[in-house]
Amino acid sequence: MSSDVDRIKDLLDVADVVGEYVKLNKTGSYFKGLCPFHNEKTPSFIVSPDRGTYHCFGCGASGDVFSFVQEFEGLDFKDALRSLAGKAGVELSTKPKNNFSEKKDRIHLINEEASNFFEKNLKKSVDARKYLKERSVSSKTIEEWRLGFAPDLWRSLFDHLISKNFSENDMVEAGLIKAKDGKRYDTFRGRL
Repeated sequence: MSSDVDRIKDLLDVADVVGEYVKLNKTGSYFKGLCPFHNEKTPSFIVSPDRGTYHCFGCGASGDVFSFVQEFEGLDFKDALRSLAGKAGVELSTKPKNNFSEKKDRIHLINEEASNFFEKNLKKSVDARKYLKERSVSSKTIEEWRLGFAPDLWRSLFDHLISKNFSENDMVEAGLIKAKDGKRYDTFRGRL
């Protein structure tokens, strides 16, 4: 799959792709425009075709053509890959997956869902946010490091993941859930 990613990056100019979503003006060797990820009046969004990247000096959004499409369209990486492959005229390789890579993908997905769950809980928890503020942890650091909070409940994450159709075995395999005497409970409780 990485060869597909490299081929797409070689064929698509980041400024052309971003330019489909954002009005860009050429300024020297880069392009400048209003950031699509936050409201601004003065352009602070830079696209560098030489580097194949974008960066906003206002909100800190940055990445490559894939992360832009993911963020702007609200897609996961695989859907962004398919979308950009279509634009580039690249037929994606369809190598059969082995059991190891399928398992790895499932564990990655379940951990991503758990991270989102913990991040949302941090936003809801006044005490956890107060603690971080007392420890001088900035909101920028919280966002960059994707800090989250696990509620002090035995099965909040377990119930959330079940509602998202993840299997109990995958939860245990990922280390998010513990199994004892036939019962399942959250590994992380009452902690950042």
